[in-house]
Amino acid sequence: MKKFFSFGASGVSAFILFAAQTNLTSCSKEKVTNTIHDTTVVRDTVTITPLTSTQILSKYTWEVYESFQVIQGVASNDTTHYLRGVVNTIGGGVDILRLTFNSNGTGTYFGGDSRNYNTTWAFTTPDEQNLTLVATNGGTVLKYNWSLISITDSSIYQTTAEYPGTLVSARWIPVP
Repeated sequence: MKKFFSFGASGVSAFILFAAQTNLTSCSKEKVTNTIHDTTVVRDTVTITPLTSTQILSKYTWEVYESFQVIQGVASNDTTHYLRGVVNTIGGGVDILRLTFNSNGTGTYFGGDSRNYNTTWAFTTPDEQNLTLVATNGGTVLKYNWSLISITDSSIYQTTAEYPGTLVSARWIPVP
């Protein structure tokens, strides 16, 4: 009997190649298209108007952070220093001093003598680097002329020539 099909080594190889090619050609590839669109960016423009000195003063209650006093004496000069929580050669109630400024030129002062005072205040120069502060409690009137003032949102620097022979320079900060 004669064999109709004869598979030798070459026939098996041909069959495997045919089957592999059929399987490989049955895979398909998808075409992916990326489309880039125009992008519109919208930006809001906010103009920040800085606070005025009056707005900053009236925004907080203030306490002394650091102060130096130079006191001219008859025989010699003396210098004192206060740094909140660190040193106090000034003495008295510097730790408890508090100032509140209202935008209408009034305010309050809690003094080192543990007394509340009503205050009036006003800038005395157009550049707002000088200020008069008057604190009253009954018959007691305290008047301060602050000079060389620098006001920021985090501190007030001021210098005051007090009673004859005393110069005070201080940094006030917002009460936490």
